[in-house]
Amino acid sequence: MLFELGVLRGRVNRADAVDAFGQAVAAAPEQWTRVDATTHLAATLLVEAQNERAMAVLQRLADTEELSGDQAVLVHGMLLGCAYLTGATDVHRRAMANIPPDLPGDTPAQRLALSLLVAQQFDTTDRSELVARALRCYDGNGKTPFGEYGLTVFDPVPTLISLGAFDELERLAAARIAFARDTGDEGMFVLGQCALAAAAQLRGRWKVAEGIARGVLDQPDLRVDHRFTAGECLFEALIRQQRFDEARAVLEWLSPSFPVRQWADLKQAMLDEASGEHTAFERFKSFAEFTFEMGMRSTAARRWLCSYADGLIHHGRSDDARALMEEYLRDSEASGLSAPIGHALTVLGRCTRGDEALAYLERAVAVLAPSPHEWLHGWARCELGAALRRDNRRADAREHLRIALEYAEEHGERKLEARVREELRLAGGRTRRAVVDRDALTPAEERVARLAAAGHSNKQIAADLFVTVGTVQTTLVKIYRKLGVDSRHKLGDALAQRDGVRAGAGPDGSQ
Repeated sequence: MLFELGVLRGRVNRADAVDAFGQAVAAAPEQWTRVDATTHLAATLLVEAQNERAMAVLQRLADTEELSGDQAVLVHGMLLGCAYLTGATDVHRRAMANIPPDLPGDTPAQRLALSLLVAQQFDTTDRSELVARALRCYDGNGKTPFGEYGLTVFDPVPTLISLGAFDELERLAAARIAFARDTGDEGMFVLGQCALAAAAQLRGRWKVAEGIARGVLDQPDLRVDHRFTAGECLFEALIRQQRFDEARAVLEWLSPSFPVRQWADLKQAMLDEASGEHTAFERFKSFAEFTFEMGMRSTAARRWLCSYADGLIHHGRSDDARALMEEYLRDSEASGLSAPIGHALTVLGRCTRGDEALAYLERAVAVLAPSPHEWLHGWARCELGAALRRDNRRADAREHLRIALEYAEEHGERKLEARVREELRLAGGRTRRAVVDRDALTPAEERVARLAAAGHSNKQIAADLFVTVGTVQTTLVKIYRKLGVDSRHKLGDALAQRDGVRAGAGPDGSQ
């Protein structure tokens, strides 16, 4: 009865599910019931981000019970996930030694362990087999072990992301959303939306990723894992659009959810680098080393070495960057994954010059053109265009730069857009720039204006948009000036009048 009570509480996101499972463990008369109750207790502790406590509960079970078969696979698989979340390398090694390396994924316990193992088999298995193994981690409805509690530690999504299997990821998301609509399972619906946001983010479709992530974060009673996943997507989407104040607020909001310090350090380094502060680039190397120690040996998991190499180049250490990227490229070619290969080639093109740089960059564009990593392809095109322009091949340069510009404009890659426009200018090309209305609201101002017109307070707007109250106040002043009003009470009429005028405009903006 205590166990069933814990299951019911966990499914409706009640924190006291932990208490019920804890009592069930103490009262369980037989090993199989103790194992069942303990693993569910650990799962609900992980949902509450009590990762160290979850690991201790499982470790105690492994030390006191003679586990075999699926019970052993389940417990050591869960310990593997806990070790990654807490950075416990010793626990990670022991758990790995107790799990068969080639699980078929026929049972929930095997699927759970497989979800962790498959991410560590990049160096020994080809991509198609890895994708197949990752997809065996969930059942036909997209469910994973302990997914009913909103737990995503044992989800195959990170592996599909590392493999660049975004089509498969989107099909998984569609299966989850369809299941949710048929059954009314809100948690599965959110999980499907999180997968869609991740796919859009990794493709480099920043505006789409932002919209989906904000939709997830608007859900009531959001679970910790879902909030963290959507928040990460939103954070990077904002950085790429150079909306740094909003990104900084999201990072501050996310900070309590980071499982280990290395995650927080990585996100801060991303924000610093994007905003022009190239002082924390060593953290990219530290995070790559952390993932390697935790068994994530693939070059996809160590992609942050490319960001570290960019930092070396910025600080005048191009030779060091080149040596690092040549080694990383060799490892990437062994794995056959297009994103790490293309990324390494692009960075090598940045730290070399002349024909050598052109060779690297031409190959990068060729490798990335058919890949789903649109943002990497855009940057490779930009770098190749710049190299061709320096080689005085301006017509060829303009072709690559215009392709990069089309991507950047559509998806909001603002840093790339600015770089491409400057290169096009130097290459003698014209850019199609829309006529800018200096009194038009920016996207950020539009969001604030509509929320204020709907009656939201400055504090509510700040919370909704992940900005400070001071930012909202400053933005409202600009909005009042642009719309010719003097208070928020007149915003609704001003927006309605403006939208009415816009609706009567022709395709070129004329009336």
